[in-house]
Amino acid sequence: GTLNVSAPPAVTNDHFPNAATVSGTTWSVTGSTLHATGEFAEPLPGYSASNLTTLWWKWTAPDNGLYRITTAGSQVDTALAVYTGASVSALTSAGFHDANTTGGAGTVILRAVSGTTYFFQVDQQGHAEEGATVMLTMSPWSAPANDTFSTPVILSGSTACIHGTLRGATAESGEPVPLNNNVNNGRSVWYSWTANATGRLLLE
Repeated sequence: GTLNVSAPPAVTNDHFPNAATVSGTTWSVTGSTLHATGEFAEPLPGYSASNLTTLWWKWTAPDNGLYRITTAGSQVDTALAVYTGASVSALTSAGFHDANTTGGAGTVILRAVSGTTYFFQVDQQGHAEEGATVMLTMSPWSAPANDTFSTPVILSGSTACIHGTLRGATAESGEPVPLNNNVNNGRSVWYSWTANATGRLLLE
């Protein structure tokens, strides 16, 4: 008999050099991880072991701003990572969310810099041999007014009680990490207070 061997269909945006280009500030794209593979020196998109059945997209920020990138709508749990860099072996993380640790979609709030090209890596979590359709969506995002060190809420007096929100909050580049949090997933808001007397301060 004759044995016929054929290669699986190619996945066009399977590897970093072939990342599919997206543009604009609001968009949604889909892809299939069926036959997707990892490549040499490719980073793992998250805390846990990855299947490295990854797909890649790239986007150049048209302006400075906050954007929400999510894999909501995908058929499976995903890991999502965002990078800058010129090659797969020399990437700098701009944020990640490994849904394998939380379940569901991966979501990253990105503080984009105008003219910078960002690469989005999406990996299927679990049952990699079956393949699945994944979705990647971007939309503008609003952060709290005191999201940055330069725009804190000013407190005054010897006592103060104030309510705030971390919804939409981000971590700035170079921001110190409180306790043992991970800087890539950090969310922080800022407050400022000038002491009006010498003494002990209680924060709770």
